[in-house]
Amino acid sequence: MSRTKVDRGFTLVELLVVIGIIALLVSMLLPALNKARYQAGLVNCASNLRQFGMSLQMYGNYYKGVVPMGYYDGTTWPSVYHNNQWQFLGVLMESGIVKPTGSIAAFYCPLETDPRISYNTAENRWPIVPPDWGLHSLGYTVRPVTRWLARPNSAARLVGRTDVWPWATESFPKITQFKPQQAMASDAMMKLDGRGTGHVLKGSNVCSIDGSVRWVPFSVYKANHNIMLGGANAVAINSILSPRTLNQPTYSGIFNDFDVYNR
Repeated sequence: MSRTKVDRGFTLVELLVVIGIIALLVSMLLPALNKARYQAGLVNCASNLRQFGMSLQMYGNYYKGVVPMGYYDGTTWPSVYHNNQWQFLGVLMESGIVKPTGSIAAFYCPLETDPRISYNTAENRWPIVPPDWGLHSLGYTVRPVTRWLARPNSAARLVGRTDVWPWATESFPKITQFKPQQAMASDAMMKLDGRGTGHVLKGSNVCSIDGSVRWVPFSVYKANHNIMLGGANAVAINSILSPRTLNQPTYSGIFNDFDVYNR
């Protein structure tokens, strides 16, 4: 009498063991994948910052060697458009050096989590369609080496103000006054409210005058600047980037730390 062979499936215990092994493997691989993704983001950030630095240099080529480095209205927040007009780093767009369309996406760090300085978010929409009274900003800031003259409003124009756009010969420094390894631009951003730290608490990508980009560990600038983020303690980044806050017109704060590290 022949017997019919019956295939035995997995028991519940065996199935749970397999699931447990898969979960263990995932938990072991996930940190490595996250680290790889983070490193790729840093590389992309450095590449974008290099393009931003090249745009600053191109501006200098067109405008007799002056470059748009400095601070505006006491801050280095990288705004480009506000209250229906170009401002601060908006010189790159209004001068035609940078087209305010798809190319703008390359001027942001992909690791940044703050929607105000991330590309095309609810708080920083692109492209700009006038009339637009919102604030639009880039993802990188410049060395706050000099105070930019303010663009006058309509009332000021009526009384004969002359510090109008562009500010190239009135406010911008000559690129020749800096050494090749001095810091020109960075992704280290002032944030009084502590929103979106990106990778600034681990280190910063820094673009030098010669166009090279380097990674500067957080320990380099933490030693000289007590950076605290979160709640009522969110103070430091504005102080280390904003010369007027420190009442020292030529002070470049955190950028001096970058210079020392780059020597």
